[in-house]
Amino acid sequence: MQERLKSQGYDVGKVDGLIGFATRTAIGQWQSRSRRDETCFPDAMLVQALR
Repeated sequence: MQERLKSQGYDVGKVDGLIGFATRTAIGQWQSRSRRDETCFPDAMLVQALR
């Protein structure tokens, strides 16, 4: 997920497989741009959309 977000231009911090502050912020930005509720937490819809 971090690699996919990063490839789309989001700052996820270090790509390490851990969902930290920078990754949650990137998730929230992605959700906002996708017109979804900004929870900043990964869910099944996010994972599916990034595949």
